[in-house]
Amino acid sequence: MTASIQVLLANTPTLLADHHRLRYEVYCLDRGFESAELTANGEEHDGFDSHSVRFIAYDAEGVACGALRLVYPVEGFPAAQVTRLDEPALAPLTGKVVELSRLCLRHPDGHATGELFQGSDVMLALLQAAWRHCRSDGISHWLCLITPALERMLGRLQVPFEAVGDNCRYRGKRRPLITDINKMMRAAIRSCHRVERLMKDESAVAAAV
Repeated sequence: MTASIQVLLANTPTLLADHHRLRYEVYCLDRGFESAELTANGEEHDGFDSHSVRFIAYDAEGVACGALRLVYPVEGFPAAQVTRLDEPALAPLTGKVVELSRLCLRHPDGHATGELFQGSDVMLALLQAAWRHCRSDGISHWLCLITPALERMLGRLQVPFEAVGDNCRYRGKRRPLITDINKMMRAAIRSCHRVERLMKDESAVAAAV
């Protein structure tokens, strides 16, 4: 795991601008999921940003190379807008679950993409920063609306996920899954030496919590 990746909580105007600009590159320009014409100032926003915690990752040259957010369900989960969620399964976790979304990465060749590339140190660093933030905030579970490709990758890491809703067609095939973040991290450490090295290297990720 490289120590050249720095992940920060996007809590200043400059960091927030970098976070939203990378989302614009991915969701508007690269993937075409959102309209570039309707997006102001080259930044991608939506209504869930007002009750989310956002992260931005930088490489050794200071270039933004990854972003994600954790959405607190003040007005419900984003996933509930596109599929049915199993509310009885989620009810015992009220106040302890957030939705992880808008994960986007810049490929090493400089191309911004919403697709996960094999062996992404940036993705692992972002997830570690989000995990540390959640532990400090009393959050125990993540809800994710994920693709089959990401589900397979998590399966290789032996990460325990549970389905909490219906399969849906939203920017491709997806389904809502939930995971206990501590069990997830333990499983990832057991099955991936790179995750274990990252957890031991406090200098690899600087995350404000």
